Amino acid sequence: MKVYELERVIASLKEELAGVVNHPYILKFIERPEIDEDKLMLLYFMLNEQKIEQKDQYILPIMLVQIALDTHDTVSQVNLINEQAYKNQQLTVLAGDYYSSLYYYFLSQINDIKMIRVLAGAIQEINEKKMNYHHDQNQSIDEIIEQVSIIESGLLQKVAKHFNLSLWQNVCKEYLLARKLVLERNRLLQKEASIFLGKVENVHHTLEKLKPSLTNNLVNELDGRIQKCLVKLDNLLIDQLSSVREMLKKKASVQSN
Repeated sequence: MKVYELERVIASLKEELAGVVNHPYILKFIERPEIDEDKLMLLYFMLNEQKIEQKDQYILPIMLVQIALDTHDTVSQVNLINEQAYKNQQLTVLAGDYYSSLYYYFLSQINDIKMIRVLAGAIQEINEKKMNYHHDQNQSIDEIIEQVSIIESGLLQKVAKHFNLSLWQNVCKEYLLARKLVLERNRLLQKEASIFLGKVENVHHTLEKLKPSLTNNLVNELDGRIQKCLVKLDNLLIDQLSSVREMLKKKASVQSN
């Protein structure tokens, strides 16, 4: 399959998924949920390798879990004094629960109890990592990045493991970690704040005491880790179909520039 054909298939899956999550009542109060096209693409590739014919029967519920996790992440942690803002926040939580509940429905249609357990286990692990990530202030950079890696790719890694696709388990980990680190590097250069940057800056302050060169130190740190991810990704993709390899490497290259 050519790259343009893959792009067309993934766009079609994205449109189908959008039709499921765009509930008219929910969209009156909260923003339309964002569909992570990269994760959709990775999921399609791994299921295609497994030669599952009705891929959408798995892609839809798995991506609904991802959308539910992402929706819950948008809930503000600050106190809300505006009644409408408070109502919208409550609806956001309920929307996340609604998206999550839909995956049970879709998997029940194909009677795949094992996959329900896989996704439930992934949700539990990711939420536990999020709790540690947000509340543990005594972490090394390696520990911070390991938690971020699981939060970013834990769902797809669990699915890959379920289907005995160890290569795709590693591809998902390296690709999505690189994407996250590139995002945080860009935030750093644009002087934007984030939980991740706050945590790693705190580690660098503690270890180096070099406040004037802190930004340069962090950029170098992130650049080194991004490059490691991309080298690993390149090695993992050597034996993949040229169209799959080209599409993934193209996306990784665009994000790292």
